[in-house]
Amino acid sequence: ALIRFADYYRTAHTIAVYTLTPDPDKGVVRVKLEMSGVNPGRILLLAPETGLVEGTLPAAGDAVDDPLRPQAAPSLWWAMADEDGRLRFEYEVSVQRIDARHALLAGDRIFAVPLHSDDPDELYGDNADRRPAGAASRIHIRFDLPRLWDAYTPWGEAYPAIDVPGARFARLRASIIALGDYLPRRIYAAGAEIELVTRSADPAREDEIEALIEECLTAHAEFVGPSPHPYMLVIADHPFRGNQAAGRTSINVAYIDLSSDPRALHYPSTLRVVAHELFHLWNGGAIDLDPDELRWFAEGVTEYYALRALAVSGRLTLREFTDQLAVTLDRLDGNPWADSSLVALGHGYGLDPRAWTATYAKGALAAWALDLRLWRDGGLDAVMRPMVQSGLT
Repeated sequence: ALIRFADYYRTAHTIAVYTLTPDPDKGVVRVKLEMSGVNPGRILLLAPETGLVEGTLPAAGDAVDDPLRPQAAPSLWWAMADEDGRLRFEYEVSVQRIDARHALLAGDRIFAVPLHSDDPDELYGDNADRRPAGAASRIHIRFDLPRLWDAYTPWGEAYPAIDVPGARFARLRASIIALGDYLPRRIYAAGAEIELVTRSADPAREDEIEALIEECLTAHAEFVGPSPHPYMLVIADHPFRGNQAAGRTSINVAYIDLSSDPRALHYPSTLRVVAHELFHLWNGGAIDLDPDELRWFAEGVTEYYALRALAVSGRLTLREFTDQLAVTLDRLDGNPWADSSLVALGHGYGLDPRAWTATYAKGALAAWALDLRLWRDGGLDAVMRPMVQSGLT
């Protein structure tokens, strides 16, 4: 009876298994998707942009007479599931960064996602990538890695494989994964376990990065409550020179690109990027701020809390804190978006670099103004805390 139930569960619930194989010589990652428990026949996949996409029928003896061809949009592909509900789909993708020693993967550029729709025609067009993704009862990722490489994922210990909690394709596509020669460190701050993985060979520098991250996370928790994630991953790399820094955060993982300059962690611009990305673990990672009209809140409030964290931790003096607010105001000088509404800025955010700049600047100043206006009732912190606690709802 147990065997029959297990077989029924396997066929009645979709299971997706990905195998990722980095190929540094070609600068790509090879991806193989194997699905079982799907309805026989054609299904629609939203696949990453790639130069090589190949679909196969898994059953022995079946002729592969239907190479996948894009349907109405370059990333929409039909695939064929056999009569047993099995499907194989193989492709190669270029990744954000890959060399002979490491690769950094952004999920929405790696994973093909089955789409559910009664009318596939609805999925065509410019907004296809915004359609709801299909779900599986189990998503499993295997890593076929070169020697001395490891895998670091937002879901914990990964090598040689990891199951994605919640089995949601949308969560999988939003992930950031690090592969290669990263060195892990364990930090406990803001009520959470943080895995910090870096590529520097200077232990003293890693100690400084760890201290900065711990200070920022602790300050953020004091402002708006403990981390909404029991486990977080922070990836740090050093591709820049001078005072350049950049970062990206998704749900419970952040990666931060820093400068190899030993003095970089003393530059206010670098400090702001680190503190900013870490607050996104609360504001965005725990709160759904995707709509355009909320863009100012996603970026501006995060920018304001980054400055507050640096001031509370002693990384900025009070004078430097006010100077940074003044710099934020100066960024609007001569910007044609300076008088636009916050909602309009969100609509122009991805279209005009000046709207992008104004969104951060006006959003940060609006957050400051709200904090002052609401100080009798606990300030902006009193607004943020229940939002973080309620999460994506």
